[in-house]
Amino acid sequence: MRLPSQLIGPIVCILAAIAGLAALVSFNPTAREVVLNTSIAIFTVFTTPFILEITSVILFFTALLTYNSWRQHKDGNDWVYLVTQETEDGDRPLSPSASQRLQSQVLSEKPEFASETETVITVLEGYLELGMPSQALAELHQLPADNPDFIPLRVRILSANLQTQEAVDLLHQTFEAHPETCPQLVQAALENARWLLNHLSRRDLATQWIAEARQLHPILISPEDPLFPLANA
Repeated sequence: MRLPSQLIGPIVCILAAIAGLAALVSFNPTAREVVLNTSIAIFTVFTTPFILEITSVILFFTALLTYNSWRQHKDGNDWVYLVTQETEDGDRPLSPSASQRLQSQVLSEKPEFASETETVITVLEGYLELGMPSQALAELHQLPADNPDFIPLRVRILSANLQTQEAVDLLHQTFEAHPETCPQLVQAALENARWLLNHLSRRDLATQWIAEARQLHPILISPEDPLFPLANA
């Protein structure tokens, strides 16, 4: 059992006082007599009928509060976190039934912050990983269209649904308007090539996306990458 840090100081002082008193009683007969008489007087006072009950109650509540403080320090406080749903700008609010279900959730630990947009991104990427591009396209409207950070994912979803020309146009328009997104756009183009090759075996479209990535920035593809044969054909 580990004592709380705030109790260590008082306990040390009490033990030091007891040790000093014991040393004084051991080496000084007068002090021994004074301590004995004082102890008898205190015992007599506190064992009188009325004072005894009050003293017992005070000692009981003191022990109870001390034990409760120790358990609270050991187990933590009793605060809980209620789950609520706060929408961001541009996000669609949840339905009343969904909000009601969220409000009934109680968590003992503080949850990590997760925005609605991050949840949508996770869902869309999950659809692509599972080879379900049509479902991703159906949910694409939930992504903010004017945020360049989400354009690479939008390009990937359009490409996976074989809307190649629209995806290519969006890729180059974003690069011209936001050149700082070049690394993300190149990565999106290569991801398109890998996805089309793995899920649809479209070597022609995969080769096209490799060429689109090279138009944005020179790239090197590792020999272990499945795109390596196409990139060096």
